Amino acid sequence: LVTILRLVESIHDATPVIVHHDRDPLLLSGELIERGWTAVQIDGEPGEVRLKLERGSQGLFTLFLQDALRIKNVMR
Repeated sequence: LVTILRLVESIHDATPVIVHHDRDPLLLSGELIERGWTAVQIDGEPGEVRLKLERGSQGLFTLFLQDALRIKNVMR
């Protein structure tokens, strides 16, 4: 998680990042949203979660997570 966040913070243009992970990194999504990045799940190998991270675009995965975070905040 920390390595991915450091990487996206070091990118100052529209360069996308492809993440290969062994599970769905739910904590990563909230951190990305706070930094103005989005995550869209893309096809990967069996047993792998592969995400395409981009600065500022609105992927369906990110929109879903934003809604989930709003619901969580309302329920507090």
